[in-house]
Amino acid sequence: MNVQHFPIGDLTIDPRLQMRVEMSEEAIVDYAENVGKLPPCRVFLDDDGKLWLTTWHRFYAHERTGATVVPCEVIRGTFIDALHDAAGANAEHGVRRTPADKRKAVETILGTNGYHEMSDGAIADICKVAHSFVKRVRDTYKKPSTRHESSSENSEQSTEEQPAEEPKRTGRDGKKRKPRHQAPKAEPKELCPRC
Repeated sequence: MNVQHFPIGDLTIDPRLQMRVEMSEEAIVDYAENVGKLPPCRVFLDDDGKLWLTTWHRFYAHERTGATVVPCEVIRGTFIDALHDAAGANAEHGVRRTPADKRKAVETILGTNGYHEMSDGAIADICKVAHSFVKRVRDTYKKPSTRHESSSENSEQSTEEQPAEEPKRTGRDGKKRKPRHQAPKAEPKELCPRC
């Protein structure tokens, strides 16, 4: 493990990497009282020298003690690597994630460019949740609208309505496939009067 000490001001605290609906004040106080026993914070160092912080409770515990320098495990990676780490953080230890925290992680990944097309299983792997949970979130998720520029090609297109093409999703293996749909549940049959 590559542990280095950084001034608090050098760490990039980006709200897109915060997967908690709310921070646990109780955990921050407890961590601050035991700051010497904590594992180091985790940061991702990108090629531009930015240090993307993914361990929020530990960071705020150090800050609470008045520390100006924080020990950090340094991992070479991009913002996306940090996003994946944050989305699956605390699945096995630390401050337990609430269902709302898990939902926020899945929605954050779904809202990230290019990830909405990923399969439920691939997103579940990133967020460390069940694929059925991702499906439930996806079914109610409203993707933020994107701005579409009009082009001369678009303005010449027919106003005839085209059938919507089934979107493809990228699986864990990187292949694009149409999502599987569950068959609609059959309506219960009425019993015949003689039965």
